[in-house]
Amino acid sequence: MARKFTNLKDLEKYVQDEVYKSINKNEYMLEDVASQVMEKVTEKVVYDAYTPETYERRKEKNGLLDRRLMMFTYHGKTKNGTVSYFENTALGNDNLEDTFLVDTIEHGLEQNWNKTGEWSKPRPFVQKTAEVLNSGEIYPFALDTVKKMLKKSGLNIK
Repeated sequence: MARKFTNLKDLEKYVQDEVYKSINKNEYMLEDVASQVMEKVTEKVVYDAYTPETYERRKEKNGLLDRRLMMFTYHGKTKNGTVSYFENTALGNDNLEDTFLVDTIEHGLEQNWNKTGEWSKPRPFVQKTAEVLNSGEIYPFALDTVKKMLKKSGLNIK
């Protein structure tokens, strides 16, 4: 049954509510999209920045590319729409095994490195992932997934 709206504010609220409900019902689809975007950005921003000579990167094996460690930790409504927190929960190793690797890599936290070098410079992959997810440069697969998610919730998306 088609709904009728008498003003844009009511339409906007309806769409925001439907998006919020859709996110909660289909979190796995949205998580897949965010993980794919984070994976591509991480390859470019983190791993393409330099090639290590003294250690082997963990990547998909408990490292920054391990999708099991990428997840939404919060969805909520705000005055202007919805907010979601997507996090990479990979932990460091050796002296950083109780520390989220993201903080060290994203900000280049010098206190978390044994020495300084190319690897210790900030590589803001989380910031770039958020920029991609919030912009028009979102990857085509992501847009298709979001459309499917909203259609599954009953919205006619073209």
